[in-house]
Amino acid sequence: MAAAVEAPVVVGRLTRAHGVRGWLRLQSFTDPEDNLLSYRPWLQQEGGQWVSCEVEQVIPQPKGFLCKLAGCDSRNDAEALAGTLLAVAKDVLPASDDEIYWIDLIGRSVETPDGVSLGRVDRVLETGANDVLVVVGERERLLPFIEAVFPELGATDAPLVAHWDPEF
Repeated sequence: MAAAVEAPVVVGRLTRAHGVRGWLRLQSFTDPEDNLLSYRPWLQQEGGQWVSCEVEQVIPQPKGFLCKLAGCDSRNDAEALAGTLLAVAKDVLPASDDEIYWIDLIGRSVETPDGVSLGRVDRVLETGANDVLVVVGERERLLPFIEAVFPELGATDAPLVAHWDPEF
């Protein structure tokens, strides 16, 4: 068994079995979708821990991918893995000065420029028009993740400053 990895970034999901030889349909959560193929090693959960899984082959499809993992040789094996999330260690992801990963936003505190706490980022929603931060404090708020609301992101250990009316 490979060594466990702490706090990886989820990048995809094995959705369902495909055929009888252990192939699975794979949904990518990366943007663009094929970025998933350049991140290795992939991790899957076993016994509550994230462990490395060996990828034998990945084939692009019109809606996602087909993949074959080592040790998954029958439809029953593939069905047992259906629904499994795939992740990578955060240090596998490319660093960027002009982009931020959602994982870096989750858990950060959010406050107004006047220092009024709005809560913490619970999750990020992709709406098509723009991403939305779900901020949970004394109540749940949906804040558009746009430059007008969040003109600067600041250091990752500092609160996010949201230009947002705390009464709204």
